[in-house]
Amino acid sequence: MYTVVAFLLVLVISKENCLNEQSTVYYEAEDWIVTDIPNGTYLSMCSDLDILPPNTSNEASDDDEGLIFVIKRNGTGPDVMVLSMNGTYLHGWGEGLLVKPHALRIQTTNQTSFVWIVDQMDETVKQFSLTGELVLTLGQSGTAGNTTDPLLFDRPTDISFDPYNRFAYISEGEGDTNQLTKVDLQNGVFNATRLGSGVTGSGVGEFHKAHSIEYDVLTVQAEAHGSESKQSVLIVSDELNNRVQFISPENGTTLYLPWAQQCEVEMPSSTSPTL
Repeated sequence: MYTVVAFLLVLVISKENCLNEQSTVYYEAEDWIVTDIPNGTYLSMCSDLDILPPNTSNEASDDDEGLIFVIKRNGTGPDVMVLSMNGTYLHGWGEGLLVKPHALRIQTTNQTSFVWIVDQMDETVKQFSLTGELVLTLGQSGTAGNTTDPLLFDRPTDISFDPYNRFAYISEGEGDTNQLTKVDLQNGVFNATRLGSGVTGSGVGEFHKAHSIEYDVLTVQAEAHGSESKQSVLIVSDELNNRVQFISPENGTTLYLPWAQQCEVEMPSSTSPTL
């Protein structure tokens, strides 16, 4: 039986780091460890995790406090490990199923919850039940995409969803193209459109390794009269450009370029987001 110590890095977000004046500090959970891992199973090269909120699915009988889903690569045993919130290994699934998993997201709907896994080297994004049953696959296994067919991916990196689960947003940044794809999940018809040009570069709306993506709704304050409104954005980490871009989920236009060039913030809009 193996016991693996897990810890959180300390992260300080402050005004000096080009965010707002509030500071958020994360400390190591010293007493939190992963326990009861079966012999022959290792936490090897864990690339991502997500948390299933408590009591959100009929499929999971042990989620009274929530569950942690972890993906790993280049290890032995299951590709997906399911842990309790206190770190106890519960079960795993998908041994040998994934090539190089890069991201994992839990999608919770009114009916049930799903596990989505971005398999970078397989060029696919897969949807699973919580118990590991493959529901659907976006993309074509082993076939790299380009800028023409939006349902063929070029080294996908991450996925996010709008609050109503109508659309999935997929980032691609580890291959020859750097682009975002919007997939319509409604009514079982998976129409997809590209957001942005797919050009690798450092200009507005261009990416150099789009590494992760998050859908969010920001409070926007107009500078002229101080009124507030809500604005949906895709927050994309533009890794090799050392910046974060805020992208419109509707048409892919760039809304903001915060934290660029050592925090010399470019604001093409007359409004600014409150984080």
